[in-house]
Amino acid sequence: MIENLTQEAIELLKKLISKQSFSGEENETALLIMQWFSHHNIQFESDKHNVWAKNKHFNLLKKTILLNSHHDTVKPNKGYMRNPFSPDVEDGKLYGYNMKSISTLKNKMKDDIDVIYYQLKKSAEKEQRRKREI
Repeated sequence: MIENLTQEAIELLKKLISKQSFSGEENETALLIMQWFSHHNIQFESDKHNVWAKNKHFNLLKKTILLNSHHDTVKPNKGYMRNPFSPDVEDGKLYGYNMKSISTLKNKMKDDIDVIYYQLKKSAEKEQRRKREI
C-alpha cells in the first residue's frame, strides 16, 4: 500500500511540475489539485486558485492542525539550466523547477503539496475502511 501511495504521489508531483504556475497563473495546477481530490472522494472548496480540504471529522471545538502550502512559482532566472517544466528523474532523484533537490528550500512548495495530499488520502482511505467494517 505505501509503495502505491508513494508512486501515486510522485506521479502527482510530476504533473504539477509539468504545468506552468507563475503567480496569478495557477489555473492548471489548481485544476490538477481539484481533480486529485475528486478522484479520491475528498471534499474540497476553492476560491480562484486557492484549493483546500478539511478532514471529514473537522470540529471547531477540537484542536486543529493546519497543513498549508502554495502552488504558484516565480519565473526561472536566465541561469536555470534545465527545462523548468520537465519532471526529470536522474539517479533516483526527481528534478523540476522549485524542487528541493535542485533549488533552495524557499522554493520547495510542490514537495509540501505532495505531503499534504498524501496525508489527506491516507485519512480518506482510513474512513472508507471504517465504513466497510460497520
